[in-house]
Amino acid sequence: MDKPVHTEAYDKSGKVMPLQLLFRKAPEEEGTMELYQNRPNPFLETTNISYFLPKDGPITLTLMNETGQVLKVLKNSGTKGFNAFRLVGSEMPKGLIYYKLETEYGTETKKMLHLN
Repeated sequence: MDKPVHTEAYDKSGKVMPLQLLFRKAPEEEGTMELYQNRPNPFLETTNISYFLPKDGPITLTLMNETGQVLKVLKNSGTKGFNAFRLVGSEMPKGLIYYKLETEYGTETKKMLHLN
């Protein structure tokens, strides 16, 4: 029987960082993208926004406040499979934030709560 292996992650200064493995199932339908709920939500310092792409392609992630005012736009080249953005809370205002992912496969929007 296999035993669990202790795993650690380190930051640039060598301090141990928390590590969390998350297993997600790929979308059933070929050619579909998926935007996942950020984790953790609500968040204080950092949160991760994950998404799945069926093929490599350009993506745009737009962060907006409750009134629709654009807070930040991130453009990137997404790769086939699971991808993620790490969002730093100190760069975002406190409160409800909407995040919208635009790809050639469609657009999805979700919301998160920043508590700090």
